[in-house]
Amino acid sequence: MNTNFVKNSKFKDVLGHWAEAEIDTLSDMGIIKGTTDGLFKPNANATRSESLLLILRMLNASLDHSLDVE
Repeated sequence: MNTNFVKNSKFKDVLGHWAEAEIDTLSDMGIIKGTTDGLFKPNANATRSESLLLILRMLNASLDHSLDVE
């Protein structure tokens, strides 16, 4: 983790996680959402439906938001 600056993560449980920057970027892009209580749970396994939503959201971002996902 780069300690030269202080950054607030979008999710309470990813601060200092090795993939914090990537998680925040994917959240900014609308590809990942996290839980309703402000957590991402970076070490949890994804369900099939969560995996499918992630893939559809990535396709949506690459196709300039032409898919109706959610």
